[in-house]
Amino acid sequence: MTPEVRAFVNEYARRNPPPITVKEFIKNHNHEIWKDCLDCGEHFDLRKQLHIDRCPKCESKNIK
Repeated sequence: MTPEVRAFVNEYARRNPPPITVKEFIKNHNHEIWKDCLDCGEHFDLRKQLHIDRCPKCESKNIK
């Protein structure tokens, strides 16, 4: 390896990025999984919700 590549690899390995939380990952990655609540009719993006097994409007678990 060249000294420049070695320096880059060493610098990259030295960094300690803060860990990403599950909430941040779900909120910021791969949006557009649309679901419908069968109780209230709410149409929502599943990936943007904190509780992915419930409707954000009525808290029902009856979603499809």
